[in-house]
Amino acid sequence: MLGMHKTNSLNTGCLYYQLVVSMSEPDLWELKEKAKWSPDLVEKKNAISGLSRHGEGAISALEEILAITAYDDIKSACIEAIKSVRENKGAKSANEKVMLSDDAKKKYEQAAEDKIRKTESRAEEGKVRLADLPP
Repeated sequence: MLGMHKTNSLNTGCLYYQLVVSMSEPDLWELKEKAKWSPDLVEKKNAISGLSRHGEGAISALEEILAITAYDDIKSACIEAIKSVRENKGAKSANEKVMLSDDAKKKYEQAAEDKIRKTESRAEEGKVRLADLPP
């Protein structure tokens, strides 16, 4: 019974967090609708800016706005927002590649050190084989 109480408490906490986040930041649908149908051009641009902060998930909404709007300012704002999201995605993937290459480098160095230790321990035992020697 106690475990169930913890689970319910966690679920309630998650729901509360989602509620607070949804109240503080408009969701994609709201922003998309504002950008499409608001009579105020400033509000449209602000909605497009908000969409671009949502990342890749907002690209389809930005493309939809781009397809239906008649205003050149809004079209250019959508194009810039899409470019920005895609550039940020490219920067994140480049950073991940660098991190992965650093991890791979560490693993390679660790494997080389392990191989040297193994060779040294066998040398002490007098059982060194040609295949065990480092390159």
